[in-house]
Amino acid sequence: MNAIDRIRLDRIVELHEILDEDHKQILTLVDELIVPQTPRSTEELAMLLQELQNSLLGHFAREQSPGGFYDYVGACSSDHRRELRVLLNEHISMLSTIHTLTERALPFNGKVSSEAKALELHHGATDLSVRLFEHELKENTLVNRLVQFYQSDEQAIA
Repeated sequence: MNAIDRIRLDRIVELHEILDEDHKQILTLVDELIVPQTPRSTEELAMLLQELQNSLLGHFAREQSPGGFYDYVGACSSDHRRELRVLLNEHISMLSTIHTLTERALPFNGKVSSEAKALELHHGATDLSVRLFEHELKENTLVNRLVQFYQSDEQAIA
């Protein structure tokens, strides 16, 4: 492995570890959202969804920023750019979903929302949590493949 590849790989691992902290915070919010200790009103769901939305916006921005995780993965190999596009599209889709859920959770014309609406929102949040988990798994798999590739390349040279 040449020095530039080593720097790229080290940076990817470092960025992934930093983003893992984001993942833990996001999963904590998701758990609070979908595994409530007590039934939640739609207003409570709206607040949690907004908090999750803000966390995801920051997290996705860090992943996608110049010099960020996706930038380094794309620089390592053009082979991964297609996967990165899929992950970026998932960001857009998940943000759209959480925005829609948040909007639906807000009171309409001052009317209090029903239990049925709260249940519908809970189901939507549960579906979103599955998508978030699958998305994170794809990112972890991509990082693991890159690390294994560079480590096997390094061993072949040695």
